[in-house]
Amino acid sequence: METYRQSQKVEYKKKINVVELIFYIGVFLLPFDNLVFAPSEGWAAIAPFAFFLYLILNLGNVRIKPKCLVWAIAIVILTSFCYVFYNPSLAGVIDTVATLFLGISFYFSLYIHFIVNGNNPKIFLRVLAIAYFISLLYGLAFVSGIGFIRKIMIAIEKRHSGRLQYTFTEPSFTSMHLFGVILPCIIIFKKREVEVFALKILLALFVAVTCVFGASARFILDTAVVIGLYFICRIFRSGINLKKILIIAVGVVAIIFALKLVSSNPRLAAILDKGIYADDSLASRWFRINAILKGLLEKPLSIFTGFGLGNASIPFNLGYEAAFLEYKSEYLSEILGLKGTTGTSFFCGHVRVIAEVGLVFYIALIISLIKTKDKKYRNVFFVLLIFYLYVQFDSYAFYTIWFFVFSKVYKNGEFSSSLTKKKNIK
Repeated sequence: METYRQSQKVEYKKKINVVELIFYIGVFLLPFDNLVFAPSEGWAAIAPFAFFLYLILNLGNVRIKPKCLVWAIAIVILTSFCYVFYNPSLAGVIDTVATLFLGISFYFSLYIHFIVNGNNPKIFLRVLAIAYFISLLYGLAFVSGIGFIRKIMIAIEKRHSGRLQYTFTEPSFTSMHLFGVILPCIIIFKKREVEVFALKILLALFVAVTCVFGASARFILDTAVVIGLYFICRIFRSGINLKKILIIAVGVVAIIFALKLVSSNPRLAAILDKGIYADDSLASRWFRINAILKGLLEKPLSIFTGFGLGNASIPFNLGYEAAFLEYKSEYLSEILGLKGTTGTSFFCGHVRVIAEVGLVFYIALIISLIKTKDKKYRNVFFVLLIFYLYVQFDSYAFYTIWFFVFSKVYKNGEFSSSLTKKKNIK
């Protein structure tokens, strides 16, 4: 009988190890969101499906707090109310609900892996570092310009832009991966000094390589903003004194120098000189935002209630003509193709949330997210980082916001709750 029990324990451990392996596969796949067989035509990621599978295999460990249920019920009621007045697009609703659920699956995967199962972050951080190091090498292989390597890349990539994009869907995703995945992990797991130091070195290498070989004007701007936010939070975290005033003065000089550097980039220089419509990419992004804002003004009540999940296309189409009259760029093919769209992605998370669930819900959500007992500057920096990154990004499935939500429970010490198994999480 004792031998049988021991064999059962061994079998149980094997099952647990296999399940945890699925989690680590998802972690490894985080930077590889441009593979040709990915199901999405937009953000071509496959990692979220590994985390979804991990969640399914751990459903018995899911604990949903009453607060989360309140948020879910509020969304359902608000969206149902909006659907009475605005017919939803079935494709839009399915896409929105699916991406939202994949994002929530990622959060629960982190919660189960670290808090419920009590796993050590060391392996997670090492797998993450290895995956992004491979992505960095892939980028260096691209800039080498070797012909047969380029041909292989074109064959395995979902979208090949011809510019430095590492293993990401497109060059603009570089900012989201560096500042929306690697940097949050540095913040959340800061006590793991060795592994976090490796991530810091990796982050610095990515920034250096992208600035030298990349052609993404957005990345240069994003890097400057993130560094600026970091130092502002660092300076003001504990009052002001003469030393900090001197640091601010040096910072101002550095910002002036940075602006000079930014102006040397042709795309950014054109934007600074001629405005938003001087750059095709920025013009098309602003057009989407401007159209939604004008559409919301067409239905003033909807500013507060939104149009329902998946219905961001409704205010976009309502404001399309007015925004088009203001559009001054010669880049028209993409803009003309958007007329009458039922799509869900408009490149600005803040505007998308307001368009779908309204300003009242948006404000309540922001307050809920920033509310914390931890007054350290890193939390403030994390909040500002999230707010900035989602100005030009709107996927509910992407990892950044869910890393932030997880950081709130992980920092507050829930890893020592009764749910946690007796494992070392130092």
